[in-house]
Amino acid sequence: MVATLIGDFAENFNDTGGVIVSSLDSIVSVYGDTHKIFELSQPISFNKVTNLRFNFERIQNSEFDVGDGSDSEFLICLYEERDGDLTRLIYAYDESRCVIVTNDIMNIPFGGDYFLNTQASVKYIVLKQSVNGFDPPRAVSVKIGDVQVTRAQAPSQITDSGGCSDENAESFPIGGKCVCKFGHIASNGGKQLNEFDSCVPCIAPFGYDGETCYINRSCASGQCNSNKCLEGVSSKAIGSLHSH
Repeated sequence: MVATLIGDFAENFNDTGGVIVSSLDSIVSVYGDTHKIFELSQPISFNKVTNLRFNFERIQNSEFDVGDGSDSEFLICLYEERDGDLTRLIYAYDESRCVIVTNDIMNIPFGGDYFLNTQASVKYIVLKQSVNGFDPPRAVSVKIGDVQVTRAQAPSQITDSGGCSDENAESFPIGGKCVCKFGHIASNGGKQLNEFDSCVPCIAPFGYDGETCYINRSCASGQCNSNKCLEGVSSKAIGSLHSH
């Protein structure tokens, strides 16, 4: 994994710290109040079974603790776009791209929990540390090492008994594929579950055929193209279902 520092992520952030990358062991050290964005030389593909794993150490020099409330918080964020995936997150408000790092060894299910099982091409990494109650702020630092992207085998969508394993899918496959229940779509679009899909909730209020949309989750059919919901689940058909 090769990345280049391209500047501060937020222009209005009061950056009093910095980042040092060791050329010997690739350990990343982050000092003080810092908010830096790195661009990967090649995008990394994430899906529902992709995790980010690394060793983590926080160092707080108590000699510079100036009183009650002294603390620090470190976040790592993964983005497809330099703007922090803002366009998508405006609509997919239950998705996230950042995690607060707390443990010595982190194994973060970014693909599943943060990208909500949507296949993503990660191009940017943001490291953010906020320090309160230390003088100077650089008395607080973190070290990150042994960074790895790990992938597990995707679980089968169909159980040994022939049913659908996803709790938000119909009980049994239709035409050999598990299909998401009304109000849910496949995380990578449409209603049928493929290998790296899960059934995720539509974003309310969701649209029907031909109505305006911005992402797949905006449509009952799970298909948004050129800001219009594609055919697949019509409002007329849904109305007839509700009448029973």
